[in-house]
Amino acid sequence: MLLLLSSFAKAQPIQVKALRFERQDSSTMAAKVVLSGSTVRQMTGYGNWKISEARDNKNTDLHPINADDVRENAAIRPVQVVYQNASIGELATLFLAAPSSQATRVTWLRGTVSIFTGGTPVNISFPHIKKRSGQKLLSSALEAAGVQITVAPTASQSDTFFLQVRGNVAALQEGEGDHLLSGIGVTDSKGHDLMHSVSGMPVGQGREVGALIYIKRPLDDSMTLHLRLLVQMQTHVVPFELRNVPLLSAHQLALNDAFVEAAQEAPRHSAKASLQARAMRTLLAQGADLNARDTFRAPK
Repeated sequence: MLLLLSSFAKAQPIQVKALRFERQDSSTMAAKVVLSGSTVRQMTGYGNWKISEARDNKNTDLHPINADDVRENAAIRPVQVVYQNASIGELATLFLAAPSSQATRVTWLRGTVSIFTGGTPVNISFPHIKKRSGQKLLSSALEAAGVQITVAPTASQSDTFFLQVRGNVAALQEGEGDHLLSGIGVTDSKGHDLMHSVSGMPVGQGREVGALIYIKRPLDDSMTLHLRLLVQMQTHVVPFELRNVPLLSAHQLALNDAFVEAAQEAPRHSAKASLQARAMRTLLAQGADLNARDTFRAPK
């Protein structure tokens, strides 16, 4: 009903557990799953979902049919490890074809997901970043990491600029537990740190993320972009198998969303967070069975 285990860490296996399945539109369904287990904290990225079989209880083939969904499933994602206070794991989304309108559950979903661990940190720099506006950044290290980066055209006197990042976005996660795109920096000609913040956001469809970089003064030709990459990450192919997962009603989805929102907002180490952690563990332990209950409520 939930699961399966990885082959790269027998002592602390990774499990793929069903959280909920929801229809997106007439052609797409999103399978929300959790990569759980203490080994998740060793991950630097995941992706390249491959589906060998997917059917609902009306025998509808759920293999994705939209090209955008196929690209999304192939993308390599950096690890965020949400609910760290509960040590629960990584929330992930797998895109499938929409089920039959009469279907009440996904009877069979199995395949593999690639888990990435380790990697060697490499630092590269691109001087005169303003002059590279509208250009693709070229580097053997970027190629080795499987990352393609383009500097978007930048307005004059702007204290922000934008990078389009495609491919293995996980390579720009500087270290274990760091946030998305944490391996980005900007300095002036004297080496002074000019970074204010960086925000990651989806761009279009498929394997692409945008990095909006805020700096402490308007961009000029003296500034250098610094990237810290992880190269030579190890790949582990993890099989998974989910059976008889109920499709949630609109009411059940609303309850589920309320819980997730409350859990994300709870302060770490608070009594409320502790209660939510126990509830979330129960949800994951019971998996698809809990999805079928209208009685579930977010902790107060």
